[in-house]
Amino acid sequence: MKKLLIGGAVVLTLAVVIIGPQAFYHVEKAFAWARNEVEDSVPVEYRLEQAEEMIQDLGPEIDDCRKRVAEEEVELDYLEAEIARLGTTLEHDEDALRARNASLKAGREVFAVAGRSYSKRDMQHRVRLAFERFKQKRSLLTTKQRQHDVQTQAVSAARRKLDATIAKQQNLELMVEELRAQLLETQALRAQADRFEFDDSKLSEIEDILYKAKKDLDVTQKLLSQRQPADLDLPEPAPERDVTADIDQYFSGDGAEGPAGLVPVSGDGN
Repeated sequence: MKKLLIGGAVVLTLAVVIIGPQAFYHVEKAFAWARNEVEDSVPVEYRLEQAEEMIQDLGPEIDDCRKRVAEEEVELDYLEAEIARLGTTLEHDEDALRARNASLKAGREVFAVAGRSYSKRDMQHRVRLAFERFKQKRSLLTTKQRQHDVQTQAVSAARRKLDATIAKQQNLELMVEELRAQLLETQALRAQADRFEFDDSKLSEIEDILYKAKKDLDVTQKLLSQRQPADLDLPEPAPERDVTADIDQYFSGDGAEGPAGLVPVSGDGN
């Protein structure tokens, strides 16, 4: 293994020296090609089993997500109940605060509350404290209402995502079942085809033998036809023209150019 790694490093170094930085690109392409070749050679049955295992592995994660969503929904229910109680308390406090404020504005000097008497000054102090607590409770209610809105959106989004994930998981399970049924059908068709498969290589061999035999016969027949005696019935030669007629015709033109094919003779005319 060590020698293999060293050899690979040496080859890569030489490739960089000879080809340049593009060697890394070619090496990456080679590894990608090899990986694709391996993936293409993976049987369908193995791919289906791999998909089934991955779908099953999603089960615990989906269950954990379902639990967390349920917990958040319960927390949201408790928050809603708390907001409702706080709202009811604020309504009661507001009524009491308005009533005591009205009593103070009426000009009374002594106030009776729950069987006890309070002076105007003490009552003003008590009303001021009640008013501050009322404002704090109202501010708390506003904060919890905003918290409720944010938490409601988050829980709703989580619930939608969970439902979509569960639906996709179910679709994937159904797809695996359909592909497995298709695989069984393909295997059955392949088995049927193998039963009736005929080796036609013998037919091709016979055709080749017959083709060579015909070629040999054609060559032999060609050679035999060339050995036949020549035909003795030669065509009769064409009659020769009268040369005197050609001469008379030539000189009848007073030295004009003679007929085509007659070449004048240079010299003294002998």
